[in-house]
Amino acid sequence: MTKIVAIACIEQHTRAIGREDGSLLYWIKKDLRRFKTMTTGHPIIVGRKTFETFPKGRPLPERTNIIVTRNQEYSPDDCVVCLDPLEALAEAKKRDNEVVYVVGGATIYRQLLHET
Repeated sequence: MTKIVAIACIEQHTRAIGREDGSLLYWIKKDLRRFKTMTTGHPIIVGRKTFETFPKGRPLPERTNIIVTRNQEYSPDDCVVCLDPLEALAEAKKRDNEVVYVVGGATIYRQLLHET
């Protein structure tokens, strides 16, 4: 499993991974292209709040989008929904046992940080 994250290292945002409203700290085209290149074709695990910040609130294309939420009624189109991070990890490994990306948010990172 691979965690992919952009971390702020400026004084007022030390180790921040996003803004309070869920948006990205920085919008760097080259960085976003690299993210797309690395994650395309692989499952990504994402929390519901982070998923809802994706462009147009849609899943990222050419990736299995696995959303972690406690809301059993949540069911966006073209996504897999899991109720806890370990279930999401197991689901992702069914699809690609070699490369699984955890893309956020902070709660999901904390919960999966030490999983392999």
